[in-house]
Amino acid sequence: MDCKEIQQQLERYFDRELPLSDKRALAEHLKRCGECSGLLNGLNAIHVALNKQAVFSVPAGLKRRVRRQLRDNAAENNRLGVVLPWMGFSGGVAALVSLITWGMLSFVSPPAGSTVLNEIVSAHIRSLIVDHITDIASADQHTVKPWFKGRLDFAVPVTDLTGHGFPLLGGRMDYVQHRAVAAVIYGRRAHVINVFVWPSDDGAYHAIKAESRRGYHVFRWSDAGLQYWMISDLNEIELEQLAGLLRGEASEPRRRNLPSG
Repeated sequence: MDCKEIQQQLERYFDRELPLSDKRALAEHLKRCGECSGLLNGLNAIHVALNKQAVFSVPAGLKRRVRRQLRDNAAENNRLGVVLPWMGFSGGVAALVSLITWGMLSFVSPPAGSTVLNEIVSAHIRSLIVDHITDIASADQHTVKPWFKGRLDFAVPVTDLTGHGFPLLGGRMDYVQHRAVAAVIYGRRAHVINVFVWPSDDGAYHAIKAESRRGYHVFRWSDAGLQYWMISDLNEIELEQLAGLLRGEASEPRRRNLPSG
């Protein structure tokens, strides 16, 4: 399957409507193609945005423009002597959809940082549901780190933390914020931990910040010109420990009794 065929099937794939054979072929293509996997990531982001529990108020100016457009369409159809009654309705609906879409984009702004967070969550989920956790599966940091060379324009830090209970599983290319990024994958019992890495915008140091979204814990920070986004369903205490290890800080978490999940 080429990119054109893949992109025609993406929505059915996202809605889980493809036959198993087509699903497998598409999943294999997504492993190799950053452009198509990026489009799927966009579908995930749209799905997340549409499923947020939010209530939007329609501005009065937008309401007036919708009513005026509907009246203008009706008058134009009467002037032309339109015979088919549904034409006026369809034109009005088209105007309504266009104006409401424009209004949503113009008047609704997502919270700061939410776009990146949603993309990170979607990328993590995608890696699990399409069985694409690694492109290079290895516990050897000297195998994973060189694999990224030539694929990215920055050096990717890779550390084997098996001795601390976080074995290295491998690495993967992914697509976040309209660019190719590195995903370094660690494990903790049955949990998968994705650590996304790409150059930071300002090169400044930013302390670790923890957030949660859709049942996943996300830790993010910036250091030495790179930004890190770590995500898993592992508990926050152990993720905090891993974040400290990756930053070269103390390996012990602040709280001693670690939960088993």
